[in-house]
Amino acid sequence: MVNISDFRDYDWYKQYTCMSVRRLHGNLTEKQLEQLEEFVKMVIGRKYNLWKPTSLYRRKSTLPAHNPDRAFFCSELVAAAYKQASLLPSHSASCTYFPGSFAESANMMLLGGASLGPEERIIFHKSQEIVEKAAATSDNASSGPCTLL
Repeated sequence: MVNISDFRDYDWYKQYTCMSVRRLHGNLTEKQLEQLEEFVKMVIGRKYNLWKPTSLYRRKSTLPAHNPDRAFFCSELVAAAYKQASLLPSHSASCTYFPGSFAESANMMLLGGASLGPEERIIFHKSQEIVEKAAATSDNASSGPCTLL
């Protein structure tokens, strides 16, 4: 997970004109929450990997998620986390999900009654005004649904 303050402080927002986030909704079980927490602990500090078109043809990932050499690209990481919590089918390779898979227009169906909320767009300007507003809002919100970028 990326803290919006880090996103601002390291100037990562300068690489994008905008970004969308969707909140995960649903009553996750204690087991699902534990599975998500285990997954997050397992992948913290892992390398980022670029998406390759050939990934779409794979039926499974080349390295298991627990392998420390395994790297993820953005949507693959989200898909792997959702699979860990049984929110996506385990038979679909995480590498076959791309950012558009999670777009509102894709109508992704999650398992177990979970759903993704509407897209919330963060638009970046040359000034840091919007990024700073988002950081202030994020810092003040201690509860609520988990936000996956």
